[in-house]
Amino acid sequence: MKMTESPERDNCVTALQPLAGGRLLDFNGLAGDCSLAAVAAEWPPLDDWQGAGFLGERQHARRFQYLTLAGFSQAARVWFDQDRVMLVDLTDPALDWADVLALGDPAARIDTSWKGTAIPEGEWVYPNRGLSLHVRPATGKCFHLVAFAPTTLKDFLAEYQLIFDLTLRPISLEEE
Repeated sequence: MKMTESPERDNCVTALQPLAGGRLLDFNGLAGDCSLAAVAAEWPPLDDWQGAGFLGERQHARRFQYLTLAGFSQAARVWFDQDRVMLVDLTDPALDWADVLALGDPAARIDTSWKGTAIPEGEWVYPNRGLSLHVRPATGKCFHLVAFAPTTLKDFLAEYQLIFDLTLRPISLEEE
């Protein structure tokens, strides 16, 4: 069921439309006032299940839910705090490598890993665009995309960065 039109819903949907349409160059970050309810009104959850994990160097505990984002073969994971969407991430986004290169030089190229394999300088961060791409330059493939509200590189690293291949530990979101 779609919620009634609202400025907040319009901001959220408008911000995500370029990604859903495969138009990477038109994406300029998530709207700062984007709520889970607004995003889920456009792209429904796969089910009612929600998970929890950590974001950024500060390891903030956040919840996530999987939504069906039109235009992608896999579900999008939407991370949120209360009802505010913090970021959206997608595995195997099937981006055109020419579009990735057309973004220009990233603000940072950070070592990352994927499924136990180290990828030196494999995370390309465009904080002013609200975008982080996990890439394998040798193969011309983007294997993971992270979208967030535009910010500084320092704030991205502290608050939003996904760290893959961590040892998981139990968390309590009620302790925050």
